[in-house]
Amino acid sequence: MRWASLVIVLVTAACGDDAVSDEDLIERFIEDVTGKVDDGYVSRALGYVDMAQYPLDVRVPHHGGVYPAERAPEIIGQFKRAMRRHFYDTEIKLRSDTFEISGDSAEVKLGLMTAVGPLSASFTLRKAGEGAWKVSRVHVDR
Repeated sequence: MRWASLVIVLVTAACGDDAVSDEDLIERFIEDVTGKVDDGYVSRALGYVDMAQYPLDVRVPHHGGVYPAERAPEIIGQFKRAMRRHFYDTEIKLRSDTFEISGDSAEVKLGLMTAVGPLSASFTLRKAGEGAWKVSRVHVDR
């Protein structure tokens, strides 16, 4: 009987405590889209985009649309150019954040302070398999 109890304790400890929750993953997303803007930042942010799986609904000042996978190179190029032009070597500071997870979807709202002033950003993320969330919508307002 002692061995059985020991095995149950070991299995429970090994499996239960190290699991990463969806809340942890969304908080990681928030960390990845804030902070110092450089090539690493751009790579992390683009790692949350999979236009083949989820077309991207974008609305930022002076630009908007819904973009399918065929337009991924164009949208990624525009994102990289805009980040270099306006934000490289600056910090995107988090002023506020809220998120709500509902099944395989999450709504994230961020208040940001940036090199161009305060911005509000809202995202819809979709669960893309175990341990992964992808952006399907990003709307940024001044």
